[in-house]
Amino acid sequence: MPFPKRTYLRKPGIDAMGHGRSKTDAINAAEHNRTKTRILQLPGEVRNIIYGYTIYSALTRFCINRSSPSGEVFQLPFTPKIGVLGLSMFYVSRQIRSEALSYLFANKEFIVLGVKMFTDLIGCAGGAVKDLKMLNLMLFLDADNPIPAAQTDVFFRLLEQAESLWYLKLEVGNVGLRSSSNFRSKEGNWVFMTRMAAFLTARPDVEFHWTACHVTGGMGLGGRSERDQCIRRLLGEETEVMPQEVVRRYM
Repeated sequence: MPFPKRTYLRKPGIDAMGHGRSKTDAINAAEHNRTKTRILQLPGEVRNIIYGYTIYSALTRFCINRSSPSGEVFQLPFTPKIGVLGLSMFYVSRQIRSEALSYLFANKEFIVLGVKMFTDLIGCAGGAVKDLKMLNLMLFLDADNPIPAAQTDVFFRLLEQAESLWYLKLEVGNVGLRSSSNFRSKEGNWVFMTRMAAFLTARPDVEFHWTACHVTGGMGLGGRSERDQCIRRLLGEETEVMPQEVVRRYM
């Protein structure tokens, strides 16, 4: 049986990243991917079924706890050579990558350790942030190293793009501190909390819970430290929930 003629998308001298490619070549390659890639010829509903089988089908959540200098993000248990966004499905074509990332963010819960990890994650995922539905942010406050204003600005700029977000949880803990009696004096941490309160006011459609615990101390509902009381006044007592062991498990 005759085999179909192979179509070469790259001319000699053009590498895999497209360096040396003319604008016409790039347009032709994009059109070829759109019309000839077989998976893209399937209905969107069928492609979603394929994504469901191929994109971490055994997992319902990720804990993002590390990033690499190259921008890749990793989850626990930590696997040095494989990042969360390292599946081959994410590198078939730009359209498939966009669809696959959208599926990932729409169907998995993301537990993220810190503001920087969130910005690194979205930096890898790009526009898929609009499909993010479930986010659990673990915020380990350090009175000696408050959250930088620039990180706070980037975080909320990205969070505001998460138009599909319907569940948000904030877990606040201390790192290496016996108390947080001067919480309000640490402007970076206080500004982050006020920005979070403003975000929740603007997004009443988001189901929100928060909890505060001491990593080095006890865990319980209704803490009486100044930090807990400040957060309670900002975020509301009715949305406070019991701390869970997830904070300790993912340290």
